[in-house]
Amino acid sequence: MKKSTLSAGGNENEEETRMERILTNRAYARKSREKKSVYLGDLMVSKNTLTKNNDRLAFENERLRRQVILLTKNKQEVMNKLSKREASSNLWTPQLSSQEDHELSVMRGTIKTLDRAVHIRSNMN
Repeated sequence: MKKSTLSAGGNENEEETRMERILTNRAYARKSREKKSVYLGDLMVSKNTLTKNNDRLAFENERLRRQVILLTKNKQEVMNKLSKREASSNLWTPQLSSQEDHELSVMRGTIKTLDRAVHIRSNMN
């Protein structure tokens, strides 16, 4: 008779241990789902932030590309004017007026600025 009492007591302990394990597993699973939910929320926030930054950078990149195209075109126009001005000043007058000298200096500065912009753009690619 004692044997059956031990056996019944052992079953109760096993059942109790099993129920504790089940409850522990359920708590762990709940905690894991909560952590996953928080993690996914953080990922969505990061994704949205990165998407906005990417859109902003794409817009800025396109704006800079258009600006480089415009500056390159302006550089060519300035180079043409500079060539004509230098050619005409050599033919007509041996000395440039202060106004022409200033304009020529400004044009050379513009050319340097345009060259720098083109160099920066080529390094971006």
